[in-house]
Amino acid sequence: MGVVAPVSGVGAVLVPVVVGVLTGERPGALVWIGVLLALPAIWLVSREPATDAPPGTGSGILDGVLAGLGFGTLFAALAQIPAEAGFLPLALNQLIAGGAIILVALALHQDWVPRNRYALGGALSGALGALATGLFQVATHHGYLTVAAVITSLYPAFTVLLAATVLREHVHRTQAVGLALCAGAVVLVAAG
Repeated sequence: MGVVAPVSGVGAVLVPVVVGVLTGERPGALVWIGVLLALPAIWLVSREPATDAPPGTGSGILDGVLAGLGFGTLFAALAQIPAEAGFLPLALNQLIAGGAIILVALALHQDWVPRNRYALGGALSGALGALATGLFQVATHHGYLTVAAVITSLYPAFTVLLAATVLREHVHRTQAVGLALCAGAVVLVAAG
């Protein structure tokens, strides 16, 4: 995870930035400095301190690259949805995803109706994910894909801050540097 998270976080920024530039976006100099600052920020804040990996575990680079390409492609595709479509494509996405879950559960002869107390957390997580996706789409309709993708990809900073404040987890030195860079990137992107 210490490799997958930072590699996927950086990849999730690079794909939409490239797509944004190829589709004609031309952010100002401050935004570009913020984007460049965000790349090491995401890497540092996502990175776990080095530990001895159990035998037989890979480095995770391929998994991180594939996850980053997946997230980046999703961000770039969401930005291509015309504003006139509203939230219909996202609603269809949720409907299809729910249908796929039901089909897989039935194929595996599993109950597709959640019956334990943890199901509410999953439902809440799904609702928050759908809300986040919708807000990302709104952001790309009112601004640059490049900017929306960079700000969105700084989410590991919020995870680290929540873990530190709510769970009292220790913020490692590299994560602290990453948090400072994240703050700088947000300020520069917002000022630009």
